Amino acid sequence: FWVFPYPAGTPKHIKAAGYMFADGSWFPDSRRFLVMPPLGDGLDVIDVTNGERRAIYRTIGITLNPSVSPDGKRIAFAAGTNEWDVMEIDLPSGAVRTVVNGGGVSVFPDWAPSGTHFLLTVWRHGSMSIEDRSPAEGFAKRLVEAGRPEDTITQARWSPDGSRTVFVSTRRGPS
Repeated sequence: FWVFPYPAGTPKHIKAAGYMFADGSWFPDSRRFLVMPPLGDGLDVIDVTNGERRAIYRTIGITLNPSVSPDGKRIAFAAGTNEWDVMEIDLPSGAVRTVVNGGGVSVFPDWAPSGTHFLLTVWRHGSMSIEDRSPAEGFAKRLVEAGRPEDTITQARWSPDGSRTVFVSTRRGPS
């Protein structure tokens, strides 16, 4: 695990062997980084200044795609095995709750800069879509849908100012 100061600086090696960083997320202090432990059975925080790790959540299932809220007080993540739900941890209290469920797959949550809603990838009934959801405010808005069952759209992320999103799309087979 390496931290690279941008736009200039010397990369720093953080000894956190066995961690999967494809799904990490920074805390707003730019000092702590949220990661999955090697078995994917929870969430840990790594202090990038000294490499210290701390477990903040453990489960018997698998966790994926953690996203720290802009204020650093909540974490959204996907959890499951065959079906995947989006969960939320309230860091001040430690309370864990399901915020998106209902069968199928809900993954890759990404908090909006406002911290009141998030993007996520939803796969239900053989079709994938990107949605903007606010469980607290009770809204769900489908932003884009894959055209065909063999197409994928995933990993939507907000721009820092909330004016744009980006996502990965894969078209398979002839158009």
